[in-house]
Amino acid sequence: MRRGLLLLAIVVLVVLGVWRPWQADPRLRTDLRRDLLLDPQHVELLEGFEPGTRLVVWPDHPRENLDREQVAVVPFPRNGRMLWHVGARPGRFSARAARLQLGQAGDASSCRVTVAIVGGSATDSVTVEVPVVGPDLEAAPERLREGPEKAFSLALPTGAETLEIRIDSSGPVPPGSFVTLLSPRVVHEQPLLVPAADLPLEFDEEQRLTALWEPPEDGPLVPFADAVSREEGVEPVAYVEELPPVEVTGAFSARTGRHALAFTGEARFEATVDLEADSRLEGSLALDIRMPPGTRAEFVVTVDGEEVGRSEVSSALWHEVSWPLGAHAGRGRRLGLAVRELALDPRPVARPVPDYARGVEVPTDFTARLVRVGFGDPRLVRPRAVLRRVASRRHPSVILVQIETLRADVLGPWGGDAALTPNLSRLAQRAVVYEHALAASPWTLPTTASLFTGLPPSAHGVVDHDRAVLPDGAATLAERARAAGVMTGGFVTNTLLRDDAGYGRGFEVYGELPYRNARQVNAFAEGFLENHAGQQLLLYLHYFEPHSPSDAPGFLRDRYVDSDLRGHTVEGAEASIIDRIRVGTPVPEHDPDVRFLFQRYLGEVAYMDALLGELCAAVDRLGLAPTTALVVTADHGEEFLEHGLLGHSANLHVETVQVPLLVAPPGALVGWAAGSPPPPGTGRRERGVVETAGLYSEVLRMLDAPFPEDEQRLDGLAPREFAFVETDRGLALDGKGDPFRRPLRAVRSASHMLVWRRPVEGEEGEGTFCLYDLVADPQERNPLEPVGREADWLRAQLDESLRWVADHALEAPGQGGDAARLEALRQLGYLEGGPGGARLDGGCSR
Repeated sequence: MRRGLLLLAIVVLVVLGVWRPWQADPRLRTDLRRDLLLDPQHVELLEGFEPGTRLVVWPDHPRENLDREQVAVVPFPRNGRMLWHVGARPGRFSARAARLQLGQAGDASSCRVTVAIVGGSATDSVTVEVPVVGPDLEAAPERLREGPEKAFSLALPTGAETLEIRIDSSGPVPPGSFVTLLSPRVVHEQPLLVPAADLPLEFDEEQRLTALWEPPEDGPLVPFADAVSREEGVEPVAYVEELPPVEVTGAFSARTGRHALAFTGEARFEATVDLEADSRLEGSLALDIRMPPGTRAEFVVTVDGEEVGRSEVSSALWHEVSWPLGAHAGRGRRLGLAVRELALDPRPVARPVPDYARGVEVPTDFTARLVRVGFGDPRLVRPRAVLRRVASRRHPSVILVQIETLRADVLGPWGGDAALTPNLSRLAQRAVVYEHALAASPWTLPTTASLFTGLPPSAHGVVDHDRAVLPDGAATLAERARAAGVMTGGFVTNTLLRDDAGYGRGFEVYGELPYRNARQVNAFAEGFLENHAGQQLLLYLHYFEPHSPSDAPGFLRDRYVDSDLRGHTVEGAEASIIDRIRVGTPVPEHDPDVRFLFQRYLGEVAYMDALLGELCAAVDRLGLAPTTALVVTADHGEEFLEHGLLGHSANLHVETVQVPLLVAPPGALVGWAAGSPPPPGTGRRERGVVETAGLYSEVLRMLDAPFPEDEQRLDGLAPREFAFVETDRGLALDGKGDPFRRPLRAVRSASHMLVWRRPVEGEEGEGTFCLYDLVADPQERNPLEPVGREADWLRAQLDESLRWVADHALEAPGQGGDAARLEALRQLGYLEGGPGGARLDGGCSR
């Protein structure tokens, strides 16, 4: 008996010795802080620096940082050194050093950059020698570092808390000298204490209350506030803002926007839910930012009429709340949420109101009549644990790469110049290439929402910038994968794909990186893959390049630009084209400004191809190629006046909706880093019509992650007879008002396309139809009368698609007053007539 108890105690101690460290050790939790970029706050400047000198770091700067990665500009008036405190965990330091750019006089033959471990018991160092080139006095001042680069890295053992960085010059160093370190970073290793398959994945299984909200068809509105809009030079406009008592909003207007249930006045929400013994209600509460100081309200939670919790709300800052509901476990419980006003001061509050149609903020004074409270991210949760999966050839990890603004026809595998995209051409020999892949829409938000949900834009509801939040009614690709035990990560550089807008749902790691920073995406992706080697992964990467403004780094910037056009600038060319279009001056496709922008675009495409090759090499170098599948596609294409526009989002023609799509199966990347030929039998071409939204179910099947088959419209990437594409930002026929508000719908078969310009409110008739023969007219320049057998068949498919969408449409939340999003849209060129905002003709084809 004693021996048995002793044996049992030993077993328990062994289990705890493995299990407890995993639970407590932060090294086994993945977050972006483990990939530590150089932070000036962790740096001490020692010898060689004048008093008050600071280390300058550009995480992303459109002029100074041409390669779109973190750059540390280290000023060295003379030989000097600095300390970088990196922590005591084991890992690896890596960086690249660029040439020492000297001041106005003198050259040194070279400089040496040395990184050494200091302190503790470990001692190691690495040195690189960087050739020095004198200054180009005629070069643009922002070109800080074009020239040779040297990569170097250093392993960091346990206890290596500090790195010393020294710069030594072999010659005289004049004033103004500096060294640039490119993406200096420390990646801490992730020791796996037990095999990957035995690491449980713990998460909260969520039921989002916003998905249970059913707005009444003719619900009442309540007078929330008296408002007075004031614009310079415009007569003030007074009105009463009326709102539903309860509504779902994509960015509730607190100090920071959150997806929320919004309660105006003493409103009440009820829903029928099933509760388990460990169920909790969680979320966060805040007042509307338009509430005057001193406002107080009470938030009350009930189950079957019995109060289970309450919280006072008196600030526009979010505070987290959680109420256990296990005492009321059972099926069909009635959950109630209510707000009660405690105090409301009638003083006015000034707030800017974003006008998305005009791209401006309107100063407005609000005098609240009723209290308004947001219940942010409201959800019923219960803990759940599944075992993490191990990647295998049968059920591989999947890297899903979505590239911005990449039209298919310029790429080697789709008929373009193979020399422009050698890595894509090489990848095509190892992958299934889909020759006719169609994006769900010609711009980012609806297409990405379709990729994540498997639904067309009209069904998921993300159709415009003021309807930009991923709805709660559909489980995302990442949520399905995580629930099956797959480790999920995503890294994006497009500011529209924000975590708080729903695009990070289901990702255990979701990194929103600086705008136009593809190199940084690769760096984080490699760290993520290395940290979770052996586990089955879903890694989503969204590269912003080659979105306008096209400004590839280094020699690629002007590599494809004709010599007579190199005096042009992207900003000047875009402005010239748009200005001429606005006054009615025709702009031909061969116009010098158009040619310049297209050739600059090719440089961005080449840059993107190079980074894709680096990603493939990293997968192979880390030993993950045998059990990793790679999917490459784009969110949409780009138009260069083929149909009267510059940019995307407003047409459904081939240059904006036909995108690259290839799937490299597990094993296809084996030997990539060494330049080996493709494994036999891995490449083939698929000539049928497919939709990129089908990747939702295709990727889940590759991961062996279950999902309800009847929820989705598309059966993976199986070829179809037609594809359905749409945009709500099509051109208005009369050219008046906002030109990007005409809904367009189209169906495309392998041989024809039918486009329908839907009528808007107040117009009579069924709208306008155009037919294109894609065999005789592949560039879609000559519209045909929509008559005949082919037109009738396409009309029937369009009607069927529209019926399906109507039956499966989700309630998409409105965006709400989000000034940050307005500014992001302005920077991306979607507002104020930026790229994509130029109109030539209201006709069906031009």
